[in-house]
Amino acid sequence: MRLIFIRHGDPDYANDNLTEKGKREVECLTRRTCKWENITQIYCSTLGRAKATAKPTLDKLNKTAIYYDWLQEFPTWHEDSNGEKLRTWDIMPEVYCANPDFLDKDNWCKNDYMGKMIPERFEQVCKGIDKVLESYGYTRNANGTYSVKNPVPNHNWNEPIEKYHLK
Repeated sequence: MRLIFIRHGDPDYANDNLTEKGKREVECLTRRTCKWENITQIYCSTLGRAKATAKPTLDKLNKTAIYYDWLQEFPTWHEDSNGEKLRTWDIMPEVYCANPDFLDKDNWCKNDYMGKMIPERFEQVCKGIDKVLESYGYTRNANGTYSVKNPVPNHNWNEPIEKYHLK
């Protein structure tokens, strides 16, 4: 199975859409994605900028997407335990290098800097991804990896993998 994650084009956050640059990016993306063979399913965030990014490909391939709220990006601003507003993803190196939890796969979001909202959203995303993977026969086990039980046949499994795993 091949999973390909695509972030939306250059965003116009104020209008939850794309900028002119983002629309040009989507034109290039659409040309590329429409060349890929055997696309089984397209999943998309419910945000307008994500829908605007996916729509041209969906239209050209005559496909529909499955939309999930949990595919939205994490909130940019949140409050820490002292009530101070912090920007979640603009962490400076001196902050994460001073806190070993940021480099720990299980604890990166469990600290005062991330606040309370990020761990909750992260858990929602993990559960959402796990549910999608279960539909293809992959189940998260106690080790945090995936066991394959009754995999859904995928015609891409036997194809040679070319540069970047894409055509």
